[in-house]
Amino acid sequence: MPDGAVTLQQRRPFDPVTAHAAEKGAREAWQARASEAEALVLKARAERDAAIERAARAEAGADAAHRDAERQHRIGYLEARSKYGLGGMALGLVLTAIVATGSAQFNAWRQAMAVRETVKASNEAFGQGVAVGAVRADAEDKGLNRGREPADAPR
Repeated sequence: MPDGAVTLQQRRPFDPVTAHAAEKGAREAWQARASEAEALVLKARAERDAAIERAARAEAGADAAHRDAERQHRIGYLEARSKYGLGGMALGLVLTAIVATGSAQFNAWRQAMAVRETVKASNEAFGQGVAVGAVRADAEDKGLNRGREPADAPR
């Protein structure tokens, strides 16, 4: 017989208590990973919802800035017309339009960039949650969730 070979007399008999403890430990480890995955997914969803809300507020702010630019444009038109007549009106009109439109566009661009970064971070966090969720699905495939509800059961 080769060195290191185990004979039938040297093997330990099956111990149901040890087997149960090992299965329980594996189940608890799986449940801990599943809880972490669920927490990451919930956090990512909350961040995504907050980013969507900020985007809606930024859009509303851009609309308000656009309305304000239009109002400034009308005021500039009327001021130029009353001060300088029809000849000088064009200059006042152009200058007012440039200033009002430029500031409104800059503010809208700045808000859009902030929202873009937030959405990007949210998508990355959501992707991490999905990756951890894959661990859960893998564990379910291996049957480590015995005694728990099926993966597709409504929660």
